[in-house]
Amino acid sequence: MPSDRHDNDKTDVADMNIFPTRADIFSDVVEFLPSTDPEQPHFLTDKSQRHIDTLFRLLRQDTFGELNFGNLRANRYPKAVISFISFSGRRGLERSMKAARSI
Repeated sequence: MPSDRHDNDKTDVADMNIFPTRADIFSDVVEFLPSTDPEQPHFLTDKSQRHIDTLFRLLRQDTFGELNFGNLRANRYPKAVISFISFSGRRGLERSMKAARSI
């Protein structure tokens, strides 16, 4: 159960930062990941609050969890240039990049 074990370990997901903090990433504490099975115990009793809490925590873990394991993957593209950029309300931000192929 979450209980202020580090600066971003909050009981209420509304109080949590979406992006992990430094203390969050380097914490040795096992992340609280609730089960999606409604028969499993959970600290929230209200079904709608539990649903939102579970979805938030699991999506956040899927998105940023690799940071906790140090699985950082980066590619270097020397001489990369943005060849096209646009924004529209319907399609959002679009960009196209060109880079030399690495050998």
